[in-house]
Amino acid sequence: VIKGNLSNLFDSYILASYISADSVIVDTIAVNEKNKFNYKVNIDTLTTFSLFMNNQESATVIFADKGQKVTIKGDALFPDLINVNGNEINDDLTEFKLANQDLLKQRGQLLADSQSDKNLDTTRTNALSRNEDVSNLNLLNHELTLKAEEYIKENPSKLSSLILISNFFMNSDKPKTLERV
Repeated sequence: VIKGNLSNLFDSYILASYISADSVIVDTIAVNEKNKFNYKVNIDTLTTFSLFMNNQESATVIFADKGQKVTIKGDALFPDLINVNGNEINDDLTEFKLANQDLLKQRGQLLADSQSDKNLDTTRTNALSRNEDVSNLNLLNHELTLKAEEYIKENPSKLSSLILISNFFMNSDKPKTLERV
């Protein structure tokens, strides 16, 4: 069972996708007027669910295993800050998010601002401002990567460390960093 309460949902549904056997399953989860939802699904092993919100403009990933109850709470506009609890992986990742909440919030706001700038008249947004935003985003991503590396070194046997390696290091242009973690 996956239940949640998310603010800033603009649609009356969330799309959930996950892999079952050899198929990708996509389900629609109804959200009530108070932005609450309850999703029951039969799975037989640890499964990764991607939840897509607000016309698929934001998404979050959760992990669930057979018989588990997972809860989700947060803001759909800031998917990196959504708290997911209900098993060790989700709890550990939420702990990492909470420990780095300020960095994640700054990055989320910067990304939201840059998205809204794209929707505005581009003549109003000068190149210097965009370069500054990119520079700030790179700095925040670097700080988050260092925090992730620190977490991974402190928790090398946790599955949450593997998720952080995937999120922060797999597509890195610095292979030495991936080797280090």
